[in-house]
Amino acid sequence: MLTTLLGAIVVAVSVAGIVSMFFRFIIRRPAPKGVIPVAAGVAMLGFTGWLEQSWFERNSAGLPPSSIIVEQGQFSNIIQPWTLIWPRINSYVVVDPDDKAQVATDGEIWETPMFRIQRYTGVREFRLVVNCTTNDIVGLPVFQGVVDRDSQDARSFGTDGNFGAVRDALCASA
Repeated sequence: MLTTLLGAIVVAVSVAGIVSMFFRFIIRRPAPKGVIPVAAGVAMLGFTGWLEQSWFERNSAGLPPSSIIVEQGQFSNIIQPWTLIWPRINSYVVVDPDDKAQVATDGEIWETPMFRIQRYTGVREFRLVVNCTTNDIVGLPVFQGVVDRDSQDARSFGTDGNFGAVRDALCASA
């Protein structure tokens, strides 16, 4: 949040300087009193809107090509009125089927890491366990690097979202 504020201030000062120089050197007269503050304010709002709306694209661009995004959390807020028209994505769940481990010796049960990435919070890791025979998919939370197989937070997934694509990618090599 601090970097967002600092970035908005830098953009505002830069735009104010550009507008001031434009009036001074191109128009050759001083800028009207309200033009520079209005330009700085519009630049701050534009920068903040761009930063919020493009977070998902900028963040997910660094994922490995084999990654599958299985869920996206959209967010709208009255304080940010543009999100009422174009909701922003502030969280997503990603799975990399290439980073898998065989759980059962018969090759029918696979386990792969699943990450929930949310703006302004830490990354939460789960282990996704897929049974290729019964098509069951279960997410198990990971606490301090240890998979909690007895957790109450275990979540069963069907073929909701792209979980079917994850199952197909994991079971294709079985």
